[in-house]
Amino acid sequence: MKVNQSRNNKSVRIGRNGILLMAGVICLSAAVILYRYASVMVGSRSAEARSLQISDYASEHRGNIRDRNGSLLATQTTFTDIVYKVQTEHDLKEYQMAAEILSATLNRPAKEIFTDLSKGGKYRFYKRRASQEEIEALSVKLNEINTAAEKRNEVIKNSAGDDSGYYPSLKIHQFLEENQGRSYPKGELAAHILGFVDFNGTAREGVEKIYDEDLTANKVVDGAVITRDVYLTIDTQIQYMAAKQAQTALSKEKAEAAIFIVMDAQTGEILAMENAPTFNPNFYNKSTPEARMNRAVAYAFEPGSVLKIFTVACAFDTGRVPVSHELFCHASYEIPDSGNPPSVIKCVTPHGRVYPKDAIVLSCNTAACTSTEYLSKNELYTKLRHFGFGQRIGLGLSNENKGVLRRPSAWSGRSLATITMGQEISATALQIVTAATVFANEGRLLRPHIIQSIRDSEGNVLSESTVAISEEVLSYQTVQNILSMMTEGTEHGLAQKTAVNGIRLASKTGTAQIFDEKNKRYFDDKYVASALTLFPAEKPRFIVYGAVFSPKAGSIYGSNVTAPLVKDLAEELILYLNVYKETDSLYEISGNLITPARQPAPALSPGAVPDLTGLSKRDLIGLYSKNFKFRITGEGKVVSQSPEPGSALQKDAVIYVELE
Repeated sequence: MKVNQSRNNKSVRIGRNGILLMAGVICLSAAVILYRYASVMVGSRSAEARSLQISDYASEHRGNIRDRNGSLLATQTTFTDIVYKVQTEHDLKEYQMAAEILSATLNRPAKEIFTDLSKGGKYRFYKRRASQEEIEALSVKLNEINTAAEKRNEVIKNSAGDDSGYYPSLKIHQFLEENQGRSYPKGELAAHILGFVDFNGTAREGVEKIYDEDLTANKVVDGAVITRDVYLTIDTQIQYMAAKQAQTALSKEKAEAAIFIVMDAQTGEILAMENAPTFNPNFYNKSTPEARMNRAVAYAFEPGSVLKIFTVACAFDTGRVPVSHELFCHASYEIPDSGNPPSVIKCVTPHGRVYPKDAIVLSCNTAACTSTEYLSKNELYTKLRHFGFGQRIGLGLSNENKGVLRRPSAWSGRSLATITMGQEISATALQIVTAATVFANEGRLLRPHIIQSIRDSEGNVLSESTVAISEEVLSYQTVQNILSMMTEGTEHGLAQKTAVNGIRLASKTGTAQIFDEKNKRYFDDKYVASALTLFPAEKPRFIVYGAVFSPKAGSIYGSNVTAPLVKDLAEELILYLNVYKETDSLYEISGNLITPARQPAPALSPGAVPDLTGLSKRDLIGLYSKNFKFRITGEGKVVSQSPEPGSALQKDAVIYVELE
């Protein structure tokens, strides 16, 4: 056979053996390629499977978060989700029955669910974390639908004589699916501290995120899973108290937001840090980013006159301020070297004859600004930095704001005076409380902490926080002078509404306009009303700070808005922690002073109102619960209550108690 050849078309004669050889090579190559592809895919799938197993393991055995007393704040638990697992695809009768059951349970139109199921597929997800009521409602409806189906099937059988067109019998497991997830037993309480774990098992925000590595560091010993638990410094009962005041600020003062912090002044431990508005981490998907913002550490604002205790302390610490120097306040202060005409700072009212101490006692701007005339810009800046302003405190929570404290080279002719009053500087609530530790520790700054310890689930302590104290910021004498002025302000000055009978508090209130970052000017109608108190004033053990943002119920001043809230919080705290008051009765036994024996706590029956007869106010605070609240009138012991003891205890009940 001749084969024509040309430059553009070449043909080659191939024999039968050659064809077989080529076919063998092709098959072998294909086999090699398929083997390698399969190896890669199997390896990839195995890696993915291993990853999922590890992820699932960490998710299922994530450690707990507890308060300082071991009260559970976050834990792993099993949730029931509402789903639908199809028995037979494209069975319209099954879809219709399932749609009716889900419609009654989820309060969604049956037609909408039927349309969804009709799209095909074996699985549908409808609701995460179903309540017990929803599960019971679904079970009741399922029985109802199945019973109706059986009756229809009987009619069909009798009329048709066979089982064609029968309605299916649906099973409860088709609708319910159990999954592991994170549970927050206290709901909204301390939500901004805790953060949350999302529905995919990823830690988001707060302690959950920052300590994710610890919370997922599990090991198996003799078949038992050992987890790591994080213990916070907060006390759940004190957190409840702070939360109550924050919510009162929103409801009573019609405020946009509020922050309340309680700190142990001797250790730097945060006992409570509450923000409002807040969110429920169990249902974080229903919250807004604004509600989830931990304002206590993430939001910096001008602190107003509360800052005077720090700026005036800096001036007194130089020893240059004549304590007996007599001034006269005309409700205005002309700033030296601020131009011609000079800039003027106004007081709320003319105070008349004043002394340097009245910068704190009466919050007089003239007295405050005159005191800091004895300071240079660099001196004030350096001292404020030592207090912790203008830098992150390092509490260990995400999005911590360092505030604003500009270098002296950026100050204007009026900056020294305006910073003295808490303007041209911004700080977080955490920074203000931290700075106040200087007055409780003989002039030294304490670093705050919110993690008490990390322990394994067998109780072994793996790490523990310690007290971190800085070098001296103020002299001992300056500290005593400032505490004395703050105490006088509480007893006779502008902070009187923080006063608690029987114990001396050192307090300072403040009011400041809120700066509009978008338009670079102050809002005309938005203010921060704040109050800070330390007690007992002689040797402070606790610091309480409250800031209320944009109150609109009437007054805008910290002395009227926030001071009463701080007082209520301090009073509850004093009762709860048994802080000694001068009005407490004492007995002398063997030369030692002891407080009287307290009335035994009443036995609490589940769902029943306890008998409170004979208890003191302090005893009542010890019973503080999220299930019921007290409204207390009078002093002494409980003589009457409503509702009566033993009656049904309703959710969020208020028990009215009269003391004599």
